[in-house]
Amino acid sequence: MQQTMQTPGSGHRALQRTGWAILILSPFLLLVLLSLAVGHNVLDAYPVWLDELCFWRTLYSWNEMGMATGYYGMYEQIAPIGTMGTSGIGPLLLYGGFVKLFGLSHHTIMLANATWCSVAAAVFCALRKPKLSVSLLMSGIMMAYAPIVLYAYTSMTQWFNYALVLLYITFLLGYQERRRVWLLVLCVLTIVLGALYRPMYCLLFLPLMLLFCRYQFNLRMLGFGAGALAISVGCCYLAMQTAAPHASGFVYHLLRADSLATAWRMLLSHTKSNLIDYFVRAKGSPMQDAFRYLYCGITGLCLISAFVRTDRDGQGRLCLRAGYRGSIMSCFVLLLAAYGFTMLFYEANDWADLRQLAPYLWLVAAYLIARHRRVIPICTLAGCAVSLALLIARPEGVFVDANRFAVPQASEHLAAVAQTIEYDENAADPFANTVRVDVYNYELMRQLHPGLGLQCGWFTTDTVEKSRWVLTDKLKCPVTGYENVLETPDYKVYRHIKED
Repeated sequence: MQQTMQTPGSGHRALQRTGWAILILSPFLLLVLLSLAVGHNVLDAYPVWLDELCFWRTLYSWNEMGMATGYYGMYEQIAPIGTMGTSGIGPLLLYGGFVKLFGLSHHTIMLANATWCSVAAAVFCALRKPKLSVSLLMSGIMMAYAPIVLYAYTSMTQWFNYALVLLYITFLLGYQERRRVWLLVLCVLTIVLGALYRPMYCLLFLPLMLLFCRYQFNLRMLGFGAGALAISVGCCYLAMQTAAPHASGFVYHLLRADSLATAWRMLLSHTKSNLIDYFVRAKGSPMQDAFRYLYCGITGLCLISAFVRTDRDGQGRLCLRAGYRGSIMSCFVLLLAAYGFTMLFYEANDWADLRQLAPYLWLVAAYLIARHRRVIPICTLAGCAVSLALLIARPEGVFVDANRFAVPQASEHLAAVAQTIEYDENAADPFANTVRVDVYNYELMRQLHPGLGLQCGWFTTDTVEKSRWVLTDKLKCPVTGYENVLETPDYKVYRHIKED
């Protein structure tokens, strides 16, 4: 009889742990499903996009040479400290440990992203011990979220964002329920990691601040806000000091405005242009348009739900009841702040707003799923299903890359280029080991000496003057002080004369 009474409990625990296993393995299950969908093993995918190649090359150089490299960056703009590129120390923070432990291959970043998400899910399960329904919903939103699917088998950093916000959710919910200092510290450390990689993650201090002061304006809020501001400024300063300026970005030009009045006009004009791009101009991407509508809709729904909630009356019928809920208001504040930050300082074109905003919408949905809320997560999951259906109906991004699974072929032309562009281990100036380049492919990145830094971007006369080497398929502008040292059908190499 006793054994019979224990059976339902044992079965319940088995189902619960099965849900945990599904959630923890969901990143790798997604890679399996994508392999079946595209007809290729996604581990055979190679970096193709410029950002992917730059991340991979940065890790390759660091793994082989440490910091003894030429300058990375754009348009010969260099970091105040070190030789890192526009991503700064981000790639090293995210993937340096994986590279040192397991080496670097063409799929290392992809597997590292999946591992990050799996570890974050394991931490969530260990600290939260979620019900089966929560685990399955979290798994669903991990595998069916179009912005995750779009970048899952690339060498971009996008997938890592969801591991970061899942860790944040775990520690935030733990602190909300237990009020333990160590959970608060872990939450802050998670934000710091995110801010060093992407300064916009300083916004994650907002929900934590509201929770810390119990959703009331008081001295606790002012004190925590001051501390959060100090940490945010420190993280942004460190990130800027160790990253090369992004010379084609709006913030780069805003910081170099000749007056406050000019900067203000630039900010207003840029924000207006972004709002028009977001709401008016068609992008030719149904999935991206659906995501934009979903983001705005969920933001508005959070605002309404902060003051109105669904309930059941005495007869069991659904009804609406008034009542303020600070946790839902914090979701609205975060979504609105992320949207405003993106419109002010980033771009609303070329997938930029999708990459910036998607993790915040996922964060809110996952947070409310973990808190057993229904309305907003259900609406978000419905929107995810629509976005994913549109992505399947009209593939884009990684799904239309022609060379994603083509094995890069070594050529004698590339071998000649790699042999010609030499690394000078005795050079005092990192520019002596820097290549100004406007041709990009995986095999080129792999064959060039790891000590050579790469300066990317379109050639202009004032951005091709410091690097010792120039590598191109065809000069786009006149260059002064360089001599041609190699010419093949695909590549041309020039060397700075005054260095010899």
